[in-house]
Amino acid sequence: MPPTGILLFKRVFRLKSNDPDFPRQIRNIAVFQLGHLGDFVHTIPLLRNLKKNFPLASITLIGGEWNKTLSESCSSIDRYIVFNNWLWDRRKKKSFFRFLREFLSVVKVINKIKFDIGIELKGHINSIYLLYTLKIKRTVGFNYRHHGALLDYSIPFKNSLYEKDRLLSILPVCGMNIFDNHFEFSITKEKEKAASDFLENHLLKTDKPLISIFPGAPFAPRRWPAEKYAELSEKIIIHNIGIPFFIGGLADSQTFYRIQDLSKHKLIHWIGDDIQLIACFITKSNLFIGNDTGPMHIAVALNIPTIAFFGSGNYNRWGPKSPHIILRAEVPCSPCDLETDTCNRPDINCINLISVEEAFLSVKRILIKT
Repeated sequence: MPPTGILLFKRVFRLKSNDPDFPRQIRNIAVFQLGHLGDFVHTIPLLRNLKKNFPLASITLIGGEWNKTLSESCSSIDRYIVFNNWLWDRRKKKSFFRFLREFLSVVKVINKIKFDIGIELKGHINSIYLLYTLKIKRTVGFNYRHHGALLDYSIPFKNSLYEKDRLLSILPVCGMNIFDNHFEFSITKEKEKAASDFLENHLLKTDKPLISIFPGAPFAPRRWPAEKYAELSEKIIIHNIGIPFFIGGLADSQTFYRIQDLSKHKLIHWIGDDIQLIACFITKSNLFIGNDTGPMHIAVALNIPTIAFFGSGNYNRWGPKSPHIILRAEVPCSPCDLETDTCNRPDINCINLISVEEAFLSVKRILIKT
């Protein structure tokens, strides 16, 4: 149960409406998704279903600038408001005063729009309190660590449920329908041409399968070792079953160069922060291999066969479903949802326990159906 003091505070300063007809009156919907790339991809089915429930309503997504360009891939978003939440900002130079200015600016913009309903997806107190203090008629979100006491409609937080399905569970609580649970990800023709031109210039004419490999991840316990990526790519080349194509953001460049130094063959690669272009490369692939990070979720959303390495991440909540393949080590402390570079059990190092042979067999299973 939530603390009595929070409940009392809520009852005194914000009256909870029990109007049963409120879904029919919705004209403006605010969705707060302050997470990162993977969070955004899993939010797309929810946004599309919101639009199907209320085709005349305007949907505004509030999120970090790191997802702004990606929002162009979702036709259900009518407006995107940038809010770089302090706790979710992974940039190296974080400024509290800049955050405070952005916070006050976002509050002003949101209150001016006058939203009928605000939906918070992360369940964390900092973003829930933002909803609580804004002029939004009704607020909906998850009761993560009893923070739901500040919401009008609080939904149990199920950490073992696949993220896409967890977010969709909001709809029945609000009296809305779930029309479908499919991902959606559109690619612009400009980016598609750029990806095609790059691959045409760097690949010899061949009928071998293209294997996109993304070796990066924001935290060390989620990165399969560079040495193993190098060994896996060598086995793929030697056995002539595909062409490894490494892609990554600028922050992942050192990881790739380490892989290249360990490889006997010259590896085809593209390094850059254009997430739309990365998505285009993935669409042209026969297989995607990567860690528990954003591009893996894009590959799944694009229905590209995927092999995902999971270390500390919650494979139940974030791992792709069959026929995609999750590779992980069976250790007692996994998953731990660790989001730092320091593991509490360095003696185990679960991501390192995934063998190259296991990964290679998975590649063969997908590409040559053995």
